[in-house]
Amino acid sequence: MGRRTSSEWIGRIDRDEPIVVRRAGDRDAQALRDLAQLNGVRPLVGEILVAEVAGELRAARTLGDGRALGDPFRRTVDICELLEVPARHLNGTGVRPARRLRRLVPGLRRLRTAL
Repeated sequence: MGRRTSSEWIGRIDRDEPIVVRRAGDRDAQALRDLAQLNGVRPLVGEILVAEVAGELRAARTLGDGRALGDPFRRTVDICELLEVPARHLNGTGVRPARRLRRLVPGLRRLRTAL
């Protein structure tokens, strides 16, 4: 993983696995198609947030309709839930992280300034 930009946020669910949340770009197109294929659904479209662990795309969520996909061969339920927080912020529906997410990711309140 290279240097973080101001549009990325790093949190942790497991101590050994940092999670980078950022907006999807052109470089993510193939990984997003692969993720949809693994889940047996159509690819996500529109503005998308992605979550990476160790440089691998593990989950994604659209900002429009809120569809979320996670890698079905990894533990991604918490990561998909985590993507809801910046999605709600970017959609203007408020950022009031669930108590469970605040426990999972210390420092989650700093998220608003990172995105």
